[in-house]
Amino acid sequence: MEKILLVEDEKSISMVLKAYLKKAGYTVEQAFDGRQAVSMFKEGKPNLVILDLMLPDMDGLTVLQWIRGQNHCPVVILSALNSEDYKAKGLNAGADDYICKPFVGEEVVERVRKVFNRRGGLSDEENSHCGR
Repeated sequence: MEKILLVEDEKSISMVLKAYLKKAGYTVEQAFDGRQAVSMFKEGKPNLVILDLMLPDMDGLTVLQWIRGQNHCPVVILSALNSEDYKAKGLNAGADDYICKPFVGEEVVERVRKVFNRRGGLSDEENSHCGR
């Protein structure tokens, strides 16, 4: 079963999204700030990260850059920052997808599936760095 690290400081959003992802068959761990996300990433070795950009104590782009310094784990940004500039920054920093808030739960699940399907083409060594 694929494990997702959901990094979202708004607990109500995090809980709703967790419910959609669990219903789709994913295991979901939640972090509510950037430092907790880094710690949980190190410990839990997720297969994918859903990452908000506006986080307390460490912004999402910093977390994304840290993740990219570790391995190729897929990262999907989920953010209220919906300007073309922020989308470009996120994707250029290494995000695999960028979803704007407000979101539709089913769409997030489908985009996560697409990212996992694309990852199916990675080598075993690359996959092993993503929590496998």
